[in-house]
This record gives sequence, structure tokens and C-alpha cells, in this order.
Amino acid sequence: MRPLASRSRVGLWVLCGLLLLPAQLFGALSADQLQHAQAAVDRVNLYRQLSGLGTVTLDLTLSDGAAAHAAYLNLNPSQIYAGLDAHNEYTDHPGYSAAGAAAGKASDIFYGSIGAAAIDGWYATYYHRNPILSPGVTTVGYGDDPGAAVGFSITVLQFKTFNGPGNVLSPADGSDGNAVAGNGEVPQPVPNFGPNTGNPIIAYFAGSSKVAWTASTITANGQALPHKVVAPNLPANPVYENNEICLITDAPLPAGATVAVQIDYAQSGAKTVSWSFKTSGSGAFDAAAAQASLAAKGGSGGGTPSVDSDGDGFFDEIETAAGTSPSDPASTPFGGQPAGTAQALPAAKLAVKLNFAKTDSDSIALSGTLPVPDGFIPTGQQVIVDVGGAAKAFTLDEHGKSTPAGNDSFKIGKPKSGAARYTAKFNKGRFATALADEGLSNADVKGEARTVTVTVCFNLALYQAAQAQQYSAKSGKSGRTKQP
Repeated sequence: MRPLASRSRVGLWVLCGLLLLPAQLFGALSADQLQHAQAAVDRVNLYRQLSGLGTVTLDLTLSDGAAAHAAYLNLNPSQIYAGLDAHNEYTDHPGYSAAGAAAGKASDIFYGSIGAAAIDGWYATYYHRNPILSPGVTTVGYGDDPGAAVGFSITVLQFKTFNGPGNVLSPADGSDGNAVAGNGEVPQPVPNFGPNTGNPIIAYFAGSSKVAWTASTITANGQALPHKVVAPNLPANPVYENNEICLITDAPLPAGATVAVQIDYAQSGAKTVSWSFKTSGSGAFDAAAAQASLAAKGGSGGGTPSVDSDGDGFFDEIETAAGTSPSDPASTPFGGQPAGTAQALPAAKLAVKLNFAKTDSDSIALSGTLPVPDGFIPTGQQVIVDVGGAAKAFTLDEHGKSTPAGNDSFKIGKPKSGAARYTAKFNKGRFATALADEGLSNADVKGEARTVTVTVCFNLALYQAAQAQQYSAKSGKSGRTKQP
């Protein structure tokens, strides 16, 4: 019998185990693992973009822990068959590592598939889908193991952060190529949940006010589909559920059908949400059809997520802007030193303007504060700013201003109490392509939530923020973000 997908959530999540740890699991993924990881991240980003969310990037340090936990489970198969205990590691068990233990507690775990196929398996579940569609997730770690001891592959997807989905519809409105059936999951959201039930249909809601399900209908090509409901007022496993309403049909959704959904609910008054999507002709997830539907809405397909190819802690676009090598860990913007742990980028404010009708007319404005030590001399210092994959490097003069002057600029003021205000501006550029995988698409959009990853390299420290934005756009004309 094919092993069921298991589930974990940051702070609560749990899953599987393995035996001896191959040497390559620590320090770097193998070439095959890295290929699987990139395919997995691309598939995560496709699902996220379909629902209007920003993309995630691959963190190789997290990936080492994810691979270690996959290997641990292969060495400790009893935990695989003990449900959520698969998310634990025990110090007296073979293959234990601190990194693997941390990964197990904050991950999805899947048996029998790797790469993009594992993501499809998780997406066809209720609880495992939640972190994949969390707006607060910006980086993930990926690891897998062939599972020689247990007879099936083991895949671990670790989430660095998780804050619960909000205002997201899934499968996405207007999307095509969706799978028809659910997948096995522990814990089960409804009795006998699995391939004989439908792919879960979920509406996530932001805000602290809990929603209450009132009524719902699902139709496929006009025919009503019986279904079960999981909601805050109809919980199945409350400790694993957030502020969402999940509908699971009693049988797989019809293949090649248009599925229409309506949910009546209460949240500070009576409300209704309705949307529709299409299932694939084969019944399995059809990535090409999904990408085509995304492109039709002005999206960018699977996107081009930021990647740290050499594992030194710097995204490739940052190294390219700095003039260092993205493929050589000894060549870094910090003079050969790795980036180290990213620190929070404090008090950042971001605004993006895109011009879809005219080239080289996009702009980005970023401001905030940065820690500045006593005696800091700005002359000759390099600053790198990366906004959603659009990266620029600046060299400062004695006044803390970028030089030479041009379309792009950076300025940092005089320090006060160990910090200084800064402003960065990208002007008259072409940034829409880089930002498309953050959900800033060439489409008709009004006030939708987006998350843009912002990174600043300053004074041999890397600062990063998942910047929440409100995005509005008119197809073929313009788009802009503002602070929510």
C-alpha cells in the first residue's frame, strides 16, 4: 500500500524517519537532490501564483536539515508507521541530528514521490496544503532520500516561517488542470479521506474574527456534488485547523469539468464567496494547463524563484549585482565570507510602480532603518538591495550617498542611537519580469495581498523582510503596490 502523506505545522507539526546519513546530506545537496528541490520549489510557486501569492525561495541550509530528516526516517521506519511521530527525532536513534530534528518539526513529509510530484501529493490534501499557501512563507528547505531500507522514497519540505493562510481560494479561481481526487493524510479531515474523495476545496480567511460556515454548494458542469464540510464551527481536528472552510466531495471531482463553488458564511455579518476552476482531462494535475491559465490571467507561469546556487547565503541575483560568482562559495559580496544568518530588516517601507505599456519605466522605492555602529565610515562601502529578484549594488561616498549618480540611488543618513535612516530608489528600469513571480502580474487586480521578499546587504550583514503589500493593476497598463 502506498504510504500516506503525513503532516506537520510550525510549532505543531510532526512526521517520519531513516538510517545511516550519507556524507553529502550535510553541507550541500547532491546534484540529483538539488534538481528535485528546484522542481519542487517551482511547483510550490506555481500553486502560489495561481492563488495570487508571492513566491518562495530555496534555502540550502534548511534543505540540509530536510535531507537529514528524510534519511533519519529511512533508518527508523517504526516512526513512519506511527503517524505524526514521523516528525520527531530521538537522540538515541540512528541518524539523529539537530538540523534533522528541527526540520521534522516544521515540515510536510511525503512517501513514495519526490520533487514536483510530492508537492502535487501535498496539495491534494487539506492540512498539508495550508503551509504551501501561507502568505508568510518565503523560504523553504527540500530534502529527499531513496528509502533503500523501507522500500519507498521519503521527501521532506521544511518551512522557515508559517503564519497561516489568509484570503486565499484553492484551487484558485480561474485555474485549469486541477487534480480531481484527494490524497491520504494523517490526521484525516473526514472519514476515509483519500483517493476516493475529491481534491479539497478551501477558502482561507484573514483576520482574528473566526468565520462560521452557513451553507455551501459545489457543482460540476451544472450537477450538484455532495460534500463534507470542515470549518471553525464544524471542526475535525481543531489543533491543526486555522480560519478556513474546507469542502471535500464524497467522490473525486469529474475530470475535464468546470467546478463552481459557493460558500455562505458569517464573519462580522453574513457573507458569500464564490469562484470556479477547471479539472484536468486526465484527472491528475496538469502543470501545462495550469500555467496556461495563469498566463491568460497575466501571470508568469512557474516563475523564476531566487536561488542560492553555491550555498553561501546570497541569492544568485545579489551576487550578480555585486560582481561575485553565484557558483563559487569562496566568491561572495562579503569578501569571501558567507552571508550568515539573515537578520530582520527593521521598519521597511516599500512601493513598486510597474508600467506594462512602456519599457524601462518601472520604479521601486524602499526606505527604513539599518543598524550603524559607532565610527562607521561610509566611504567605499558597498550596499546591495534586492527587491523580489530585482537587485542593485551601490558604492557609497563620504556622505553616505551612492556614487556615481544615475537612475538608481541609495542614501543613508547620519546614525542616531546605533541606527540610521536609508532610502533606495530604482528608477526607469524593467522590473516587471523579476517581480512577476511575487504575484505582481500584468492582470486586472484590485487591492490584493502580496508578499515581496526584500534583502539588504550592508556593512557585512544581511538583512531580510517578507514585505506585505497591497497590489492593484490594470492589464496592459500599469500596476502598483503600497503598504497595507
